[in-house]
Amino acid sequence: MDQFNSMGNDLNNESSNVGHDYNDVLSNNLSHNKDESNNASNKGGNKTEEPPAIRIKLNGKYLIEASAGTGKTWTLTGIVLRLLIEAKRAPEHIIATTFTRAAAAEMRQRIHDRLVDFYQLLQWLNHVQANPNTHPILYPQLVDNDKNTDALDDKVLISESSDKKISAGQRQFRKEWLEEKAKLSGNADLLSDPINSYLLAHLLDHTEDYPLADAIRRCALVLTTLDKLFVGTLDSLSQKWLSEYSAETGHQQGMQISDQEQIVIESIIHDAVRAHHSYLYNQQPEVYQLLQHTKRLTTPDDHIGVAQKSMQFISTPIEDVDMGAEIDFAAYQQALEDFKNSDLRDVEPYFDKDYRKAQGFHGTAGLGAKMDRIGYIQSAIEKNGTLFFAHLDDETQKFYDALPLAFLAKEDGGKGFNANKEPQRLAFTSLNSIQALKTLWDHANQIELYLDALVENLNREIAIKVRQKLPSILEARRETTFALQMVRLNQALSGKQGERLARYIRHHYPVALIDESQDINGEQARMIERIYLSKNNDSANQQASRGFLLLVGDPKQAIYGFRGGDVANYNAMKAKFDKSAIMSLDINRRSNEQLITALNHWFGRPSPVADTAESRPDSASRLAQLGNSIYYQHITAANTDLRLSWQNKADSVSQGQLPIYPTLADSPVSVIHLPYDKHAKYDACEL
Repeated sequence: MDQFNSMGNDLNNESSNVGHDYNDVLSNNLSHNKDESNNASNKGGNKTEEPPAIRIKLNGKYLIEASAGTGKTWTLTGIVLRLLIEAKRAPEHIIATTFTRAAAAEMRQRIHDRLVDFYQLLQWLNHVQANPNTHPILYPQLVDNDKNTDALDDKVLISESSDKKISAGQRQFRKEWLEEKAKLSGNADLLSDPINSYLLAHLLDHTEDYPLADAIRRCALVLTTLDKLFVGTLDSLSQKWLSEYSAETGHQQGMQISDQEQIVIESIIHDAVRAHHSYLYNQQPEVYQLLQHTKRLTTPDDHIGVAQKSMQFISTPIEDVDMGAEIDFAAYQQALEDFKNSDLRDVEPYFDKDYRKAQGFHGTAGLGAKMDRIGYIQSAIEKNGTLFFAHLDDETQKFYDALPLAFLAKEDGGKGFNANKEPQRLAFTSLNSIQALKTLWDHANQIELYLDALVENLNREIAIKVRQKLPSILEARRETTFALQMVRLNQALSGKQGERLARYIRHHYPVALIDESQDINGEQARMIERIYLSKNNDSANQQASRGFLLLVGDPKQAIYGFRGGDVANYNAMKAKFDKSAIMSLDINRRSNEQLITALNHWFGRPSPVADTAESRPDSASRLAQLGNSIYYQHITAANTDLRLSWQNKADSVSQGQLPIYPTLADSPVSVIHLPYDKHAKYDACEL
């Protein structure tokens, strides 16, 4: 508290700034008040729209889409400041989350800094209003205009109570007057913050219900109790709620976040792979040999990615693997013998290039150009037996792969023969040697599909075992992970007492601000929906209650899919918000105006196009679409300086305005969304 008191002591030295005679200023203000009000109303149409941080109401549910550099953190911390001062929310009733711990630490510091700045501004305003002559300017709603204004020389006429509304002219005059005084006292930078300016105006307008002295005391109290305001990640929030509501969730107190999760997962995988290989080696040696020689015999390292993904998407069902029919080794062996014993005399005429051309073979197709490789397949069978298909050279492999396509008609996707050569194709595929090779191909292909299914099924079994065993192994050590904590919380929220638990959480934490919501995973989205977006907590109930939910995100920046994040979760939650509750930040304060103009030209459009067939967006609109329900929107630049980092100042002054070349397209274009056409003369990069 000493640091806050010292601010007030420092402000006492500014008496020279507030000790003027305001009678002339006040008389002029009162005499022209009506004219200023009319002028302000006439200019109302040109008034810049207030930012969402000011327009947003402090109850209900809202979503703000903010592109990079548009002041997302400023908006979030400004709304938190309004919640603490204007809405008088207790810090312990507010949660603010973001994606990383570093970002959470920055947000926490920004909230503290804004409170300190506003406390300093309140101390300054308190000293200004200590002079009674300033009251008619600061509190025009309390001025009795019916009395003779000449009496101001003797005593400022202030009503004890008034229901008068402040005109736009009075409010604008007060704003300009305060800005001038702030410049003299060195507080202009604090007052220039729109949130600070708005809150001061709010306090001055509601001085009867919310005196300035009360606001100062509240700001000081909030600063001393700010550590009760939760600022962290969604994972740490679930950990906090599990601990606080352990009776409802079944969470064991004293659980620690494990740093051995990866080691435990690897041990589970190792045991599963070893058991799988041991079973095949002893019970199905032929299958084991096929896996080994076709390089499908996996190691534990081959399954780590699958196990990790199964934990990232822990609630996603794991579908069964269609294994197909088991390998019929007897039929396969018979097919090998039949083709190996074929004398190939029936296909010898096709070795001649001219004969193949007369029969309608496509000259560049693998089937016709590599016809002589059919004998190499017999040699591979003689040498490698059942594993022949794993030992074919490249040229023979091309012929082997092209053969089944010859058994399909042209309209069914067949290849190898020219058009209008259907009789010749049927004559070729009816040859005994070709029929024997096709039968062998079918058996070999079925074997390869079965081997692939074996590996996929092993992946499935490992994913299930990791999900089943990891929690119990860690809990035995009194350890857990953030993902498992989120799952446990969601299990409690979806159980019989789930709605009661959600109601408890909403009661203790009615205010939630979720940053980086485009990167939340499925479990995090379920937690938010069950607590703050459930049907029992709809918008009407929130408006009538003290509930407040704010989601801030940018679907264009959804980049954490490798950690389980999915922009589809963001889009699903966005659909639960009323259109009137969805806002956007469209002023970029980071980049140069020339860059923003270029981006708008190439990617942007003024408004999104509906994702419906009826809307039938044109090609330019489709190109501006960056994904499913994700659009690039036009933004404006706060930095209007034309000079770029590599330009000289003299050049930018002499040029004035950048020329617009006629070669630029009239419609938005996105190279990354140009359709791929392998027959095009130029590729997308060259375009």
